Amino acid sequence: MGEGLTHESGKSMRIYVAAMVRLEPRRDEDGVTLRYIYPLKTGKLYTLSEAETIVARLQKYCQVELKVLDYDRFVSYNTYSHKEI
Repeated sequence: MGEGLTHESGKSMRIYVAAMVRLEPRRDEDGVTLRYIYPLKTGKLYTLSEAETIVARLQKYCQVELKVLDYDRFVSYNTYSHKEI
């Protein structure tokens, strides 16, 4: 599991959420696969390790719901830099 970002005080920053990702067969002009990321808005932010735990649980128990919504997988998502982890 990742370490995530820490505040200067040494505390882990709560800037992560779980998100769903859909990979498209199309690619952008640089040849990178297009991805659609939908953060799950629960009103809570998590440390990276907390988000990874939630994502693992979602991957295990929510595959039917993920497929019904036409997404491919769950990921940890950094709300600060808007990057999939």
